[in-house]
Amino acid sequence: MNELDQLLKDTATRLLGDLCDRKQIEQAETGQWPAALWDAVHSAGLADAIDPEGDGQALLPLPTLAVIVRALGEFAVPLPVAETLLAQRHLARCAMTIPEGPLTVASTYGNARLEQREGRWLLSAGLRRVPWGRNARAIVLEAQHGDEVALVCLQGVTPTRLGMSLANEPRDDFSITNLPIPDECIAWRAQPFRGLEQEGALFRALQITGALGRILGMTVQYSMERVQFGRAIAKFQAVQHQVATMATHVAASAAAAEAAVNSAEERLADFEIMAAKLRSSEAAGICCRVAHQVHGAMGFTHEHALHTVTRRLMSWRDEFGSEAQCAEWIGARIQRIGGANLWSYVSTPQLHASAADA
Repeated sequence: MNELDQLLKDTATRLLGDLCDRKQIEQAETGQWPAALWDAVHSAGLADAIDPEGDGQALLPLPTLAVIVRALGEFAVPLPVAETLLAQRHLARCAMTIPEGPLTVASTYGNARLEQREGRWLLSAGLRRVPWGRNARAIVLEAQHGDEVALVCLQGVTPTRLGMSLANEPRDDFSITNLPIPDECIAWRAQPFRGLEQEGALFRALQITGALGRILGMTVQYSMERVQFGRAIAKFQAVQHQVATMATHVAASAAAAEAAVNSAEERLADFEIMAAKLRSSEAAGICCRVAHQVHGAMGFTHEHALHTVTRRLMSWRDEFGSEAQCAEWIGARIQRIGGANLWSYVSTPQLHASAADA
């Protein structure tokens, strides 16, 4: 970790630890926009993907952003900061103007289409469960026009249905039919490129690993404090086995996410990203179950802080690719690679980047 990464980590830990408390999270879950928290995060530079030491155009390296995104998951930040960073990255890559304020991204899975009529571009899309859609200044998405893919910055649209995630965070639907899009809000992307879906999966995997570390710490601490039959439950072998299982999954998901980040700095790394999302989503389900088992009835109460993290984990695990979707993608890729080439692809994937990631 370089000096800038350590500085961001220390800043995020101190700021989010002080401001993102239980009261702040509960207020946000009632539908109140945490304006003061957003201003503090933005002022600290945690909601800006542009390198502050650069020329105003250069992006922060992906490992540096990973430090921020993990912290967002660790402290269950009730803001679309990860989405804003992701949207800024893709807008900056395409040399598009980045709107001020909170941004979000939409998973389209190919159902957003651009058509040109009378010299105008028209967008039609059914956007489901857009994170923080009602609060975002703009929605960044990918749309298809024939075989081409465009990045679209969508502004001034109203949700057709307001929804919530398991963590009571906005997940809104937008129904768009033949909406005119200005030329400056469209950028055509050259192949190959790593799209919003893939980077969204990577960012969610990082948030999950941050949150998993948090609930592991909470579980270990509770097991040492909770006394049953005259001794702390951490002394019981059954509890030790559960916590050890949890720690194994936390470490594995963190390693997979870190490997994906390192690979993604050099190439598309779709395989590593989908593997990281699959591993972290799997760990989220297992670790949430273990954490609540160890905490017992106390962990299921509204007064205890455990649910503020576990509900987000259960929400994030299905976004930008559920376990089943990631496993299906990985299976299809392995089938395409072929059994004879699988080991060399896994052990030296850079040799196959141009062939398999294109």
